[in-house]
Amino acid sequence: MKRLLICLLTVFAVIGGFAQPSRGERHNPDQEKERGGFPRETMHRLNLTEDQQKQIEHLRSVLRKSEIDLNAKIASKKVDIEELFRAQTPDKMKIDESINQAAQLRGEAARARVAFWFDVNKILTSDQQKIWHKIGLRILHRRNRMMEHRPHFRMREKMMRRDQEGSPR
Repeated sequence: MKRLLICLLTVFAVIGGFAQPSRGERHNPDQEKERGGFPRETMHRLNLTEDQQKQIEHLRSVLRKSEIDLNAKIASKKVDIEELFRAQTPDKMKIDESINQAAQLRGEAARARVAFWFDVNKILTSDQQKIWHKIGLRILHRRNRMMEHRPHFRMREKMMRRDQEGSPR
């Protein structure tokens, strides 16, 4: 009887897993991206001219290439850190150095996004800039909220507070 129950639960779990939409099917059609990587809603709200769209397309391409490069470097640093931890005798100095390098790369990526925002802002008219400013604030707020809810983010914050207070781990 237990075996039958376990088999049924396993079958339901497997079927339930396949019934979930794949990652690509979960997108919201309203958020589909148009040329230049902007959501259609944003493009529509800004009422961009053809020339503005082309300029923003170019800026977006430059940003995406930069992000791809930086994300690859960050991922490589994560692997390096994992390897350093797996060593027979982990070297705290090397681990700290790799963590700092990864943080520097993440900062570089954030600065690239901010530079993109300002570059787009230069292209826009004053009325479009008002809309763009609101969009930028919303994106920043949403990104910060997402980061705060990540478990590793909260753990890192807790560890940093402990280090600043000088209390033992």
